[in-house]
Amino acid sequence: MADLPPDFRWLPEYDDILQAIASTDIVQTEWSKLRDIIKFKIKENIDLFLSQAKPPPPPAASPPLTLSNGGLKLPPFPPRQLNILIPVQAPVNYMDKEQAEQMRQYIHAELDEIDENSPFTIQRVCELCLNPMRHYKSVGKYLRAMEKSLLVTSTWDSFPKSSGDEIDTKVPLNVVGVPSGTSSVPATPLFSPIPFLHSDARRSKSRSPPPSPLALGAAAVVQAEMLAPKALGLVDELDDPSPGHMSDHPTAISSVTSVAENDSQPFIQSLDQRFVKAETTPDAQSEDHAMAVDTASESKENVG
Repeated sequence: MADLPPDFRWLPEYDDILQAIASTDIVQTEWSKLRDIIKFKIKENIDLFLSQAKPPPPPAASPPLTLSNGGLKLPPFPPRQLNILIPVQAPVNYMDKEQAEQMRQYIHAELDEIDENSPFTIQRVCELCLNPMRHYKSVGKYLRAMEKSLLVTSTWDSFPKSSGDEIDTKVPLNVVGVPSGTSSVPATPLFSPIPFLHSDARRSKSRSPPPSPLALGAAAVVQAEMLAPKALGLVDELDDPSPGHMSDHPTAISSVTSVAENDSQPFIQSLDQRFVKAETTPDAQSEDHAMAVDTASESKENVG
């Protein structure tokens, strides 16, 4: 069924239906009825283009080319013929009534193949029906634009729009770090570190970017509190809970450990025990005194 049904009659409110769909992209009309409206508008627009179109001027005759050296004359190039090996022709802008009618039958067949619901591009189709000459000046370009808009496999109801009630507009956008259970869009953009700009050795070697605190929300705070490190206690006999973490004397931490109480030496000695003060002998003291006397006498001679 490529043509319109015989009982179809155009009504003025059909323009309002097309205008509402082109403005809001909301379809509230049955597809069978809307399909006939689109077919009627396509035929009407083709007649509008054909009434205003002018046939293209014939190609200008090229005179023979005369070369300056030798007086050689080259004949004009013949018109390019269709190559049998490449049967695809370039699309034409100007169409006569027969070519436009053939293209219209093809577009009507595409509309008949969509029998479930309106196509996903129904908004663009309605725009072409209402304003055919807004972007196109020839019937060929207009029909090809309509054809491309109908070459879809998805229907309009395949991608339902989310209602405005699902978005929480009460949360101010300038508040950063406030988790919200109703809004799925964070207040600030989520940035990932650039790998070649962050080569710190303390960073993880994993290729996956670290999770953003905005994406984790309140669950990250609860999980961080649950995973707080716990004290391990004493790990060996020299461990000490004091800030130094090292005891001077070993302490038994189990029943199988025995520590001698007498003659126990600290594991790390003090500075007085590790360093010995140098002692001077009488000979060294006499030599130092003689050197001091010689130095004093030399200074007197220099003064005199």
